[in-house]
Amino acid sequence: MEPTDNYRVYDLAKARKEKTGHDPAPHQRRALDRLERWYRRPEQKRGGILVLPTGGGKTFVATHFLCRHPLSDRHRILWLALPVPHDFLLDFMRPLRYG
Repeated sequence: MEPTDNYRVYDLAKARKEKTGHDPAPHQRRALDRLERWYRRPEQKRGGILVLPTGGGKTFVATHFLCRHPLSDRHRILWLALPVPHDFLLDFMRPLRYG
C-alpha cells in the first residue's frame, strides 16, 4: 500500500536508532511506567484509555509506549484520532470572545 495523507508505514528498527532529543517529563514517565505494568500483566488485554491534561504529551507517551512494547512484540496497531469539529470549537470559544 502506498503512503497517503492518512496512511504511513514506518521502519521501526530505523526509527529506534534515531535519537528523539526528548526525554519523558516526570508525569509522562509515570504514565509510561503504568502502561508498561498494564501491558506486562498476564491477563487478557482489552484496551485502555490514556488520560493526561491538554498539552500533557498524550501523543508522545502513546507513541513511545507503542513503539517499545506492542509494536516490538509484532502486534498491529490501529490509531484513530478524531478531529474536534470546527462548529464545536466555535461554540466553545464564543463565551471566551464575547464574555
